Amino acid sequence: MRILLRVVAIVIALSMVLTIWFIVAFTAAGGAGALLGTGWLGALTLVGWFIGLVWLRGPGADSLQIVMAAGLNALPLLVLHSPAARQLCRQA
Repeated sequence: MRILLRVVAIVIALSMVLTIWFIVAFTAAGGAGALLGTGWLGALTLVGWFIGLVWLRGPGADSLQIVMAAGLNALPLLVLHSPAARQLCRQA
């Protein structure tokens, strides 16, 4: 169980660090303009982001889906902050 908790913690930390790195690098490189300059793949990426934002922000968006996605993303953090996980990590 301790190994599983450590693997989950490492995956979450890595995901957060890489997301922050991506945001900083994307902004430093010129943002959307630089992405469009990379060709079709960059343009398709921007179109995909735009469609995703419109779908999530649209008036017909299912709030339950958005809440469930946020909850599933928060679940590993809640498990890692549980008293049982803390106790196991202290014993390691």
